[in-house]
Amino acid sequence: SVMQAHACGAQSVSWAPICTQQGRDHAPLMRLATGGCDNSVCIWKCDGEVWSLESSSLMPAHTDWVRRVAWRPDGTSTVASGSWDKTVAVWKQEMEGQPWRQVSTISVAGKVESLAWSVTGSILAVSFDDGETSLYKETYDGRFEEIGKCGEQGYTELAKPGGGSPTTNAFGAPPPVAGEPLVGDQGASLNEELAAQQQSVLDSFGLT
Repeated sequence: SVMQAHACGAQSVSWAPICTQQGRDHAPLMRLATGGCDNSVCIWKCDGEVWSLESSSLMPAHTDWVRRVAWRPDGTSTVASGSWDKTVAVWKQEMEGQPWRQVSTISVAGKVESLAWSVTGSILAVSFDDGETSLYKETYDGRFEEIGKCGEQGYTELAKPGGGSPTTNAFGAPPPVAGEPLVGDQGASLNEELAAQQQSVLDSFGLT
């Protein structure tokens, strides 16, 4: 099947998690999201081996190429789109057949090159043109809060408002510690804790 999706070309495609169609003998519903050079995001569905737009292009949210779309893998109809305009939009459909709406906009530091949800859909990773990656977690009121950064130097867990300083965990190297170096059981315990934090981040995205 060939679809005319985006003027000047598509930049990204993301399949929806498999779900069943209501009232259709539990037949699987195939859907996918696309983002393109026309700055738009589209949602497609397959009915009888024919692909068509589920609805018209989603409301304009980006002013530059949509470099990546990512369907949230938690069973909800939620899609994130990242653009060179330095924003990430999060879209949601409450029920099948209802219109999609933009529920959140995340302003980021650089041009977005890629997006990835954790395997449970609880964390959204956003990577930029400079090779850095930021991790965002949804708050109780639907906003997305940056909780950490990943780069060549390792993973930095950002401090919560009113909390302490950020903690940097270097990949493959012991963390910098103020004052005298830790030795013996104390140092081993700290290194084990940092290793566990790093492993938790990797596990969230199925990288182990």
